[in-house]
Amino acid sequence: MNKAKMTAVMIFSAALLTLIFSGCSFRLSGINELLKPPKPYGTNDELQAAFEESVGGDVVFKAPVSGEFRSSFIVKDIDGDGSDEAIAFYSESSADTSVMISLFNYKGGEWSYSLTVTGRGCDVYSVDFCDMNSDGKNEIIISWSLFDSKSNKMLSVYDFSDGGKDLTEIAAEMFTLKELADIDSDGDTEILLLHLDSASENQTSVVKMLKMTDGGSIKLADKKYLDGNISGYVSIKTDVAVDGRPLYIYVDATKGESQMITEVIYWDDGAKELAVPMLDRDTLSNNASWRSVRLESRDIDGDGIIEIPAQTALAGDGAPRGKPDTTSLFYMTSWLRIEDGEPVAVRQSFVNYSESVVFFIPFRLEGKISVTELADLDKWDVYGPSKRGGGDEHLFSLIFTDKEVREQDGEVLFEGYDILAEHGEKKVLVSDIPDGAPLDKKELAECVEYYV
Repeated sequence: MNKAKMTAVMIFSAALLTLIFSGCSFRLSGINELLKPPKPYGTNDELQAAFEESVGGDVVFKAPVSGEFRSSFIVKDIDGDGSDEAIAFYSESSADTSVMISLFNYKGGEWSYSLTVTGRGCDVYSVDFCDMNSDGKNEIIISWSLFDSKSNKMLSVYDFSDGGKDLTEIAAEMFTLKELADIDSDGDTEILLLHLDSASENQTSVVKMLKMTDGGSIKLADKKYLDGNISGYVSIKTDVAVDGRPLYIYVDATKGESQMITEVIYWDDGAKELAVPMLDRDTLSNNASWRSVRLESRDIDGDGIIEIPAQTALAGDGAPRGKPDTTSLFYMTSWLRIEDGEPVAVRQSFVNYSESVVFFIPFRLEGKISVTELADLDKWDVYGPSKRGGGDEHLFSLIFTDKEVREQDGEVLFEGYDILAEHGEKKVLVSDIPDGAPLDKKELAECVEYYV
């Protein structure tokens, strides 16, 4: 290829990439064949033929970008009658339009077109099928990506009825995060929506619970305000609901560039409302789960119950030990578990956030040890009860590094240290431990955990 042709190809490729990443408005009707799903076999081949006969071929197919279903054609027995239905997502290729939904039924060995409705977004974010009132028929829950918002989405709940001849939207709500679960433990699935509204003058964050009635409508079961002073949501997760324990839902959110909190949400069966135990109702702020860096809630002991990291106190007495110009303030991170609707500290730790390492304090030493950080070496000096009594003594030091040996000004800084734990090139080194100290290196190794 000569230089001029190569340059032309590079320019075209760059322009194409720019269009692709420019958002929902990207349309290229000239490459429709590339956007079509691969031609299927059997009844699916007939489905494609039925689609082209009823809708046409000049379309852009829209596959969900998240969730279990990632195809622009979804085949499923939606109404539980033993026969499949199919949903196709697409938009007109000639304009910047909303996604269309066409529905097909499979009866008597062939696919037939049923109806088309207009969706609420420029792309399909996710699709869920859920029987929300235990009538044996799935509701269709579609999350739409919006033309003018990257973080917020629109949720539509569709009722599929009349033998596949009707698709009715029975709920539409803006949201940022969602969770489908049996939140009130009544055997039916509810929808929990979190919405961070940053468009208004005073930013707000709310959680809503949507529930289906016996009559087939969607009602707002409850709504609560959350801490609105956040930058965005990171994740939503649930733990187990057993032995009368409610289903707790955990939402990690960022505050600024590095800080993080966790909102906890559950259904208070006595009060018949949502409860948010980490929130201060007077100030509408969540300080109980605050930490200065991004560390998500997680199950730290493998029992299915999620714990929440929270920086609650200075390590020990906070007294500096070492060179004042290299010693930095150090925090202890407590891990909280929700019990009977209240946070309870179940484990203490120190966290090196830059290295993504948690050092869990042995239970018998909780409240008895302190740490001083030498920031220039990424080194912790750990102090604890003296075997002779009468105060603290230096127990050991930890160094976080990607090297086993380091020299500075001719001095070997890591001499006498052993590798305690490692993850890829990252290593935790430990110094010798004095005879008679209340722990050994094997126990220490079990206390160190990389969390990414």
